[in-house]
Amino acid sequence: MTEVFVYVEGPSDKLGMESLLSSVIKTSLTKGNSLTFISMNGKDSLLRKGPQRR
Repeated sequence: MTEVFVYVEGPSDKLGMESLLSSVIKTSLTKGNSLTFISMNGKDSLLRKGPQRR
């Protein structure tokens, strides 16, 4: 299984990307892969702090 995490600026960006790429997300899930969008709650967090490992 391949997991792809996409970090975006805010919640509205996450919802927008999930909506725009819904068919890609569904296709990847049927092939055993995942595509996840994670909101960083602001540009500062996205650019300066970066994502934290889960």
